[in-house]
Amino acid sequence: MVTVCHWLMCGVDVYLLYLFFHSIFERKLGKSYFIGACFLTTYTIFYVNSFKSSFANLMGIPLIYLAFVLLTFKISRSNAVAYTIIFYIAFAAGKEAAFVLLNQFLYSMFPEAYTAVEGPDGLYILIVEYFLGYLMLRFTCKHTKLLKMTEDKRFSWFLLITPISTLIVLSSFLYMDYPVKKIIQFSICAGSFLLYFSNIAIFVTLFKYTHILGQVTNAQMYMLKAELEMNHFEKAKDLNEKNRNFIHDSHKFNSNIRMLASRNENSKIIELIDQLEGKMHRIGVEKVYSTNSVLDSILSEKVIRCEAQDIKIDMFIETSLNVDFIQVSDLISMFGNLLDNAIEAAAKCNEGQREIRVKLFMANPYILVLHIENSFVSQLQKEGNYYVTTKQDKLAHGLGIGIAESLVKKYKGTLELTAEQGRFSTMLTLSKT
Repeated sequence: MVTVCHWLMCGVDVYLLYLFFHSIFERKLGKSYFIGACFLTTYTIFYVNSFKSSFANLMGIPLIYLAFVLLTFKISRSNAVAYTIIFYIAFAAGKEAAFVLLNQFLYSMFPEAYTAVEGPDGLYILIVEYFLGYLMLRFTCKHTKLLKMTEDKRFSWFLLITPISTLIVLSSFLYMDYPVKKIIQFSICAGSFLLYFSNIAIFVTLFKYTHILGQVTNAQMYMLKAELEMNHFEKAKDLNEKNRNFIHDSHKFNSNIRMLASRNENSKIIELIDQLEGKMHRIGVEKVYSTNSVLDSILSEKVIRCEAQDIKIDMFIETSLNVDFIQVSDLISMFGNLLDNAIEAAAKCNEGQREIRVKLFMANPYILVLHIENSFVSQLQKEGNYYVTTKQDKLAHGLGIGIAESLVKKYKGTLELTAEQGRFSTMLTLSKT
């Protein structure tokens, strides 16, 4: 009978683990596979408990929990490890340590009465312990179930501070000499439960805080994207108006050129053609480069900078380009910083040698390629995967490349840099999958 009850308690452990993670993450296993995983995990926990070793439980149970979580839920490895630690400390080990101290206190105060009610092998007290754990977990799930996270969302590691502190404090209570004075015994017991309850409350509060921070960041990105889209719309609108005016004026230019040609006034014809070419050049600079408003705003701003610094820029932007899989902030950080680096390097060259060539295209339906080639004059030396300048401002130089490198892994891409014969080449690839 006791063995069956303990086996059922192991099943309850798995159920509580499932409740905790299901309130935050989505399940990926079908019903039949999920039931099989629950039975296998329950049996494994029972097997580890059968050794009656604290060390085996401390090391083995969290690993079993982690395996179950990775198998059952759509979750990243870092999130799985972190939230498994939180569950194990806050809802398993923390609860168990608090009840051990409670058992010691009750036995010290009422030895005969406590022995009569604890049941065989402490089963009745164990049932109370699990019931309280269930209530605490229900409280937690009530406040986290509406804040579901994706498997790619990064974990806020400060959520681990309170659970780890709780485990350290409660463990210290367990291994110190049990006090003789009843008031100190009561204080330790009450303090352990207050620490257990506050640990759960703090986790819920910090979890909500993390979620709110994510919402604020998303709102800021939305506002930035909306602003860039509005700039794109205004630029396109202004460009269309200039095109209409240019077409209207071109008729007048043609009439004047025809009249001047009949009079053989070649110098005035050349003057009019120069004016016409100037208008065409200005309109060409302000053209729309892509269908993505954010990318178009980035490219337009860089072209204007190049024009201001007498840098010749040649761009090829594929019409079937797809950059929608890149987050707005990442698009600005990667493309903007890499182009800024190229502009800064080219601007240091002599007049007539300032050049940048940009190619942005889809290598296949899943791979996006950005290739930037620019002239440069600074002496470079390679440190690891980076080229750094030998000038005094090298601490500031190349920061854009470092930012891009940190984001490339997120999109399963690559960043290759080469420098030879006065040409610096940057090859960025990003994957949609």
